[in-house]
Amino acid sequence: MSTTSKGSTVSTAAVISSNSSGRRSSSTTGISSFGSGAARPTGTAMATAGSATQTTVIASASSGLASSTIGAANKKGVSFRNAALVGAFGSSISWTYNWAPTASGLDNIEFVPMCHDNSSTVDFAAKIGNATHALSFNEPDRPEQANMSPVEAAKAHIKLFNDLKGKIQVGSPAVTNGVGTSSSPMGSDWLKQFLVACSSPCPVDFIAYHWYDPNNDIDHLKNYTDTIVQIAAGYNINKVWLTEFAPTGNNSTSASFMTDAVAYLDSNPAVERYAAFMASDGFLLSGTTLNLVGEAYVE
Repeated sequence: MSTTSKGSTVSTAAVISSNSSGRRSSSTTGISSFGSGAARPTGTAMATAGSATQTTVIASASSGLASSTIGAANKKGVSFRNAALVGAFGSSISWTYNWAPTASGLDNIEFVPMCHDNSSTVDFAAKIGNATHALSFNEPDRPEQANMSPVEAAKAHIKLFNDLKGKIQVGSPAVTNGVGTSSSPMGSDWLKQFLVACSSPCPVDFIAYHWYDPNNDIDHLKNYTDTIVQIAAGYNINKVWLTEFAPTGNNSTSASFMTDAVAYLDSNPAVERYAAFMASDGFLLSGTTLNLVGEAYVE
């Protein structure tokens, strides 16, 4: 998740609870934010943040390019607000992003630009330079983030990325793992409505999604990933990016979860890339060095 790009504010985050279907429903609670980066609570507790037959075929945004061959060693990345903290992860990561189209202060690592919301589209193509991948809107299924309906996001996404088709790999808007209502969809339901609205040819090469939940629920991460992969496959999209994820709970248990999560994500051929939340004190770092969860992430 992320706040607006206008500096630190007070925002909200999804508090996830189980429902009878095994999916997650959400409520909100006040938390501090990281400027234009994702909002999460401080301390050791990380923020918490059915399929119909598909008929529309989505054209790959870079159908003229060779398929990506990123191996397990190159999947891992990290999100950041302070580029100086990315170095703590060393050679364990191959890419990074900051919820913005540009970054400075990074050395020898791929930066992936993002168009955070509909107010960030001006000159986006010019700003991203020679990037080979780009991320679309951040959590449009949350009012505190990009806050866009599936139809609105589809129209804006097509307008933004159509001219980049065949030049870069384009991600879908990144949805949460929340559960909304029929009139205000979230998570996989929002994604399905977006893909219906983004009629062919829709510039999407990979599906982006987020996951936040308790650190004793690795099966939910696996099941939600399977759901996203199945939705993507219905539109001839064969890869997904988990661009934000974190377990909630104490650091020792979260470290064990992170070890299991990394092993799963590296072994899943549909997961092309993933990035834990985030290079910052209280999350993957203690000050400027890796904490228990960060150490588990890089191992």
